[in-house]
Amino acid sequence: MLLCIALLLGGFVQPFLHDEGLASIFVMSYDWHSFFLPRFTTGSEELLSGRWPLWNTYEFGGLPFLATAQPAVLYPPKILLFGLLPTQAAYWSFLVLHYVLCTWGFLLFARQQQLSRLSGFVGSALWVFSLAVIGSNYHPNRIANFCWMPFCFFFASRLAASAKLRDFIWLVLVIALQTVAGYPEFVLDTLVLIGIFMLCRRLLVVREQRLWRSWSLLAAAAALGFLIACVQLVPLGEAAGVAERARLADLTSGVVRNMSASLASAYWPPAFLTLILLGFGRRRGWLPAAQVAFCAFLLGGGWLLLRQLPGFSVMRFPYGWWMIAAFPCAWLGAEGTEVLLRAASDSARRRRIIAGITALGSLAAIGYSLHRALTLEVQRKLEIITNLPSALLGIVGSALVLVVAVALYRGRALPGLLLVAAFVLVISHLSSYPFGYYPAAVQRPAAHGKVKSLLGDRVVKGRALSLFDIQYGYNHTDRIPSIFGAEDSFLPWNHRQVVQAFGLQAGVRLVDWSALVTARGFLDAMNLEYIAATPYQLNRLVNGGFPVVRVAGPEKDVLFSNPQRMGAAWVNYSARVIEDPDALRRYVLGPNFDPHGEVVLEKPPKGRYDSTGAHRATTIQSERRPSPTELELEVRLRRPGILVVSESAYPGWDAEVNGQKTETMRVNYVLRGLELPPGSHRVRFVYRPAGFRIGLALSALGVAGVALLGFVVVRRRRATSAPRLAA
Repeated sequence: MLLCIALLLGGFVQPFLHDEGLASIFVMSYDWHSFFLPRFTTGSEELLSGRWPLWNTYEFGGLPFLATAQPAVLYPPKILLFGLLPTQAAYWSFLVLHYVLCTWGFLLFARQQQLSRLSGFVGSALWVFSLAVIGSNYHPNRIANFCWMPFCFFFASRLAASAKLRDFIWLVLVIALQTVAGYPEFVLDTLVLIGIFMLCRRLLVVREQRLWRSWSLLAAAAALGFLIACVQLVPLGEAAGVAERARLADLTSGVVRNMSASLASAYWPPAFLTLILLGFGRRRGWLPAAQVAFCAFLLGGGWLLLRQLPGFSVMRFPYGWWMIAAFPCAWLGAEGTEVLLRAASDSARRRRIIAGITALGSLAAIGYSLHRALTLEVQRKLEIITNLPSALLGIVGSALVLVVAVALYRGRALPGLLLVAAFVLVISHLSSYPFGYYPAAVQRPAAHGKVKSLLGDRVVKGRALSLFDIQYGYNHTDRIPSIFGAEDSFLPWNHRQVVQAFGLQAGVRLVDWSALVTARGFLDAMNLEYIAATPYQLNRLVNGGFPVVRVAGPEKDVLFSNPQRMGAAWVNYSARVIEDPDALRRYVLGPNFDPHGEVVLEKPPKGRYDSTGAHRATTIQSERRPSPTELELEVRLRRPGILVVSESAYPGWDAEVNGQKTETMRVNYVLRGLELPPGSHRVRFVYRPAGFRIGLALSALGVAGVALLGFVVVRRRRATSAPRLAA
């Protein structure tokens, strides 16, 4: 398996990892570059510098960071690798580590299920090199979630068999690790599959096992594991509420209703699919078969029923079940290999049936590979599935399996030849990487984005807009905040409406430039200082009042400035109240909104303000930002006014005016504001989300509970070993 991992990462993947512009973006490089790469690095740097990465200042006027879960802020391997190593080295180390963990976990579980080493090799190869795993290089945290699945099964099975406290602790820790790895939904899915595994194990294998005890221990371990991870889960729940994630899931749940056919996709040569089929011939093989059937049920529409349960209601698509099904399928393949290995000692009738099924599968695999080899030139332009070495290796490996089947028919076992055949088939599979689509490109197009390249050493005091920079995450790595961004899963509902109004599709660099230019007031309020665009937008932006700063680069990129931006904060003395959310959004994003003359509120203020716009906005005296979660302003007013901060109005931001806590409000549809009386004021904003504080306390309680259980285990071990040492 280590040799196969080395061949995959050192040879077969490499040619596909160079950036090819939009061609790479269309195959998920967008997710890697714009989302995971910058967040992995930023989160680790913040933690290792002694700060909790709670707030993301680089998108949409500010968003929660830790709460969105996918940056895997608290996942230990990610913290260390992306905090201490250069990005490329951290990425490769992360992949290698988790491929090895995937292998180790499956081999441990295979031995526990009384499978031979050869069966363990086949199963681990089917698991580690499934499309779900190696097709997720643009989502490294997805691979991190997958790698802990076999460990969960391993310790849950041991716990069900012996109810030892040590196994309970290990299961708790593995669940906690999987929870903070970036996708908590995979933890829930894994636990459901383990529950099905325990039920089928009780019915089919170990009838004396007490099912209620197994499920109770699993539930207790899950509860304690989630308690440890509450510092991530509680803020995530808050973010899901603000983003109205359940409402979004309801809107998108009908997009994919039946995916059960996807389980039959031929990601493996038919010879391996034959081994999976043989897995049904062993009683223990019915355990993973039941899980595959459950996944097929969910993908066929049952997923909509599952969404009625707590925790599952915020999930938009059933894709997770399609990917997780790779684990029981791999387990079935290992069981099928075991059936083939043990068939020599079976009855003649059963042996011949197994040999016949294997021979038919091998012949089908040879035909499949031969077809691919003969039609290679036709298919090459379509970039699908295979290349000539893969086809030839598939023929060789399948022919070796056919020889094994013939020998078995005659009553002989050839495990050594089966091992060679399995290895050749694995290499055939890997050499056809990436199975119909390219993996995400690791290399970035340049060291810096368009805005940084066009500005040079000039400091950006406001925000910028460059669709290219958003697409590749340069707004994060260049530390130049953008008015938009790549966050989509937990984007606050109002921000999502803004994105839809402008037709923003950051992944393919699309936005309605006409609508943007029309919404000049909104751009001013968002403190937009620079725009980097193509020459095609030159006339539109210049006519909209954005003068050209510079034209440079091979593509003649144009940098525009916005001389009317409002700055980081200002004071309005005129207010307009629009209580209807849709009407408010249309007005703020329309041509009549002018933040220099008014602030738009969603409910009547406490004070009285002129609604005519006769008083122009005034600037603040000073601004200081000690950290991303702190903002200090000094303001002087001659009359009552509303302080507007060009940052997102998000729950958790507390305001103090001259040391006294003051209520904040949402203004201009998405921004933060508060009312001030006349005079000089020192205003301080601090991001203190209640969910983080509660989650941190609960996590501390969970860690203390596991530490106490560990202390009990150590005391027991010392107590049992002391007499032996004395003797």
